[in-house]
Amino acid sequence: MDIFVSRLHSYTTDSELIDSVNSVKGDLKVIDVKCNQLRSKYEDLYSSFHVAVTVNAECFKHAIELYSTAEAWPVGVFVKRYFKPRRDGSV
Repeated sequence: MDIFVSRLHSYTTDSELIDSVNSVKGDLKVIDVKCNQLRSKYEDLYSSFHVAVTVNAECFKHAIELYSTAEAWPVGVFVKRYFKPRRDGSV
């Protein structure tokens, strides 16, 4: 599942986000976590990331519910599903 995480401190690192994902997973079997820092409009004020959490198909719904809640992330962080931008301009 792909998550967009924003309004993080500008010095936030990939490893801090991976720690956040792992700290709330509970019994969810997370196979892999990858983070990609995105270009923010005001990079000195906040940072944004694409966080890709890999889980088994049967756990996907639970993962979406878990990582879409405000309780899974630090206070003040903006979180939503991440959708990759279209490259060809089609609808």
